[in-house]
Amino acid sequence: SAKRCSQLHTVQQSPQRALLPTPPYPPSPWLPRANLATTPSWVVDSGATHHITSDLSNLSLHQPYTGGEEVIVGNGNGLPITHTGFTSLPSTLKSLSLHNVLCVPSIQKNLISVYRLCNANQVSVEFFPAHFQVKDLTSGVPLLQGRTNKELYEWPISPSAAVALFATPTVKTSLSDWHLRLGHPSLSILQTIISKHS
Repeated sequence: SAKRCSQLHTVQQSPQRALLPTPPYPPSPWLPRANLATTPSWVVDSGATHHITSDLSNLSLHQPYTGGEEVIVGNGNGLPITHTGFTSLPSTLKSLSLHNVLCVPSIQKNLISVYRLCNANQVSVEFFPAHFQVKDLTSGVPLLQGRTNKELYEWPISPSAAVALFATPTVKTSLSDWHLRLGHPSLSILQTIISKHS
């Protein structure tokens, strides 16, 4: 997936301003293409150099783009960038920020750059055959788990549902923490009640 995605998009540079490097090789006509159906979901892409969305309403803050660059897709065509902006995506413990998102109305998939996601949010992304995990870089605590769909790693629409059913062996929770999380009385109160009724 990363090999395919790294060839689907980059920004064509103008002589006066360079945002992104161009691919080290010319695009080939036989390259696999992204699914043609536009979707509101986001695809996690280790080959993307920028976050990209097709829908301006995905950005909470945005401004018109006045540069001369375009996003180059696998067939070599350039797609115009109309705006740049910011959005955030929820996870179980915190929102994850996507800065400098390019709005390209004719792009077929909303893309999350793994490099930019990890650097801006101090997280790591682990890829597995059928899913991926986003973890807090400091604690190792999983923040989100997503699945593959048609050989692409899709960001889950409901992160709480995506993470709720997988266990993590990296964080050990004490009995008193579980009592507090479940709304039970503290251990000292329980011991007092037990001793009075024994």
